[in-house]
This record gives sequence, structure tokens and C-alpha cells, in this order.
Amino acid sequence: MKEFAGRQKEPPVKVPMQAEETEGSRSHAPSLHQQEEAAATELRQSEEHYRRLAEIVESSDDAIISTDLSTIISTWNKGAERLYGYTAEEMIGRPIRVLVPPDRVEEEAAILARIRRGERIEARDTVRRRKDGSLVDVLLSVSLLKNAAGDVVGGCSIVRDITDRKRLERDVQLLSREVDHRARNLLGAVHAIVSLSNAATTHDLKAVIEGRIRSWLKAVGPGPTLPVLSSKNWHPTARNKHFAAW
Repeated sequence: MKEFAGRQKEPPVKVPMQAEETEGSRSHAPSLHQQEEAAATELRQSEEHYRRLAEIVESSDDAIISTDLSTIISTWNKGAERLYGYTAEEMIGRPIRVLVPPDRVEEEAAILARIRRGERIEARDTVRRRKDGSLVDVLLSVSLLKNAAGDVVGGCSIVRDITDRKRLERDVQLLSREVDHRARNLLGAVHAIVSLSNAATTHDLKAVIEGRIRSWLKAVGPGPTLPVLSSKNWHPTARNKHFAAW
């Protein structure tokens, strides 16, 4: 009995609270089903993101073309079809040099070399060749394509038709040359008037010059310039003869 009584007085065994906490933490952990749902949601969001990117590329007015490091075309959007005249079926799998005029081959080789070195490439005005053989002025922007490891695997070209801009630039240059030409004509005319005018006094010389200028303006009339002042007739002898007759 003493032995039994002694055992009755032993303190009760306590269950560690850590086990209860561990069990409680397990109740808050996501189940396998919840993990699968989260992964599926993330996949749907990723697919939607790439779908929107694909729509943007396909609907762009610019030509967007991707190539590998061998310059073989792997993607070709509707903008590229409109610009170059080739369909995607015609171009995917072909080298991009098909679009490069002979006098731009070295330029394309330099771009490829920089892509392979992983260097940034500045946008540039250049010329490319369409399916019908015609040339088109374009703005070319090239970016690097990298894989998940960060290695360069190709390039993506964005090509914009700048025909209108180039035409405007040429028109501005032509207008600038015309303005310069007419200014020189005007100075030449004034010089001829002054050099061919003679008078006894300064006052009389002024009157003679004014008279010649009025005659000149009358001869010019509403037209833009005198025939003698056109570029093909620009010759000091003809000019001076013309003004001496006034």
C-alpha cells in the first residue's frame, strides 16, 4: 500500500505546449488543393499578360521582327507584312538579310556583331528593301532578346516607315537652298544697281539708286523672281547688262 500511495503523490505528466502550437500551425498551412488553385491562378494571369503583349505586337503599325543569333527570323507581325509586303509564312525561317539592300550589308553585320556581344544598339535611320524590290526609308530600333539565364539569344527589331519624314526633310532642304539662292540674287541685284549708278552729288546718287530699285520692283511685279535671277541664268555679265538697261 505504501508503494501505491507513493505513486499517487507523483506529479502528473504535462503535455508540452509546443505540440499544440505545431498542431495549430498545421491548421493554417495551405492545403494541396489551395496550392494547386494558387498555381493555376498565377498561370492564368501569366497567360493573360503574354496574350496582351502578343495583341500589342500584332496590332502595331510598326514592323516587329525577332531573330536568333544566326539572323533567322522567328516572328513576323502584321506591321512587317504591311511594310515589306511579305507574309509571315514567307519570312519565318529565312535570314533577315533578305530585307537588306546591298549597300547596307556591312551595317547589318555590325548590328549582328553588337547583338552577339550583348551591347546596346542606338536607333538609326536606314534603308530597307521591300518584296517588290523598292527601297523604303525606315527608323530601325534593335533590342536584345535574353533567355531565363540572362544569355543573349537573339534580337528584336522595331522598324518604322519614315518616308513622309524624309520627304519633309528634303523639302525643307530644298526650300533652304532656294531661300539662300534668292538672298544671293537680291544682294547681287543691289550691288549691280549701286555699281552702275553714277551722279555728281550724293543726293543725286540716292535718287538714281531709288529710281533703279523702283524700276526693278516694277519689273519683278507679283512674280517670285526675275528670269535673269534664276539659277541657270545667274551670270554677272547678263545681270549687269540687264540692270544697265534701266
